[in-house]
Amino acid sequence: MVEYKLACKNNIKDLKILFKDSFHVSSLEIDYFFKNIFKLENCPVCLVDGNLVAALHMIDTYILKNSKKYPVYYLYAAATFLKYRGNGYMRGLINYANDLAFKRGQLYSVLLPGNSSLYNFYEKLGYRKFFKIKLVELTDFELKSFIFKNFKKGENYAKTFESLRNNFFNNDGDIFWNQDHINYAINESRTYGGDIVFCEDGYAICNVDENCIEVIEIVFNGASFNNLLNKIYNSFKKEKYIFRLRANENYFCNKGIVKDFGMIKSLDKCDRLKFFNKEKYKFPYLGLTLD
Repeated sequence: MVEYKLACKNNIKDLKILFKDSFHVSSLEIDYFFKNIFKLENCPVCLVDGNLVAALHMIDTYILKNSKKYPVYYLYAAATFLKYRGNGYMRGLINYANDLAFKRGQLYSVLLPGNSSLYNFYEKLGYRKFFKIKLVELTDFELKSFIFKNFKKGENYAKTFESLRNNFFNNDGDIFWNQDHINYAINESRTYGGDIVFCEDGYAICNVDENCIEVIEIVFNGASFNNLLNKIYNSFKKEKYIFRLRANENYFCNKGIVKDFGMIKSLDKCDRLKFFNKEKYKFPYLGLTLD
């Protein structure tokens, strides 16, 4: 018998095993997620004959549309145990989660596929490509040259990261993340040798991969950009730097490629995507995706 329901405390052990087996993350990261982000009421599961075979996590947040916030949920860490894959359990589970979210008053579901091949899977479930980013790749010499060319002195106390982020990403289609989500992303980065770098009214969450730094999110006011870049460079001094930016940002003088970075689905029969102002959401930003 196949059953879709919300998780209970008895499922937590299996949920942790599924999380570890599917995403190959450390025990520290799993413990942090289940202590700080996980909620039973936001964890739909699929049971087959009473056994947990699949799960996903619903992270409540907001999207900006016509200058107003609307409730959405971010679909995170959807996974099925290997021996149960290919039976349609995840399709049923996502449909269950979307029905539940709509009953709760959430208008959209948003997600970032784990790899490019999964875009097709989610499109069959009604999701559309929506969010985009620009990836800018620089050598250490290019970054150092850019910093030197644009150097400005001055440094003040940083604002809270949540407030700073919400002021920076405030266009139609942008997704909001609160301080708990930001802290989780920082902790996840630190687990693998990365860290957060911050300066006057700005911060950057940096992941480390051998001789490469991936700046998964960078937030700043105009005057802080160069100082922040300087701190990133001096904190790591690696051979290559990759920056994730909003797709229309041009801070690095026409460098970078634009690519899809996330999907969205309207949760009622009315296609609410058409109510977005196309001029205002040409470059919607999902951004911090807890990846």
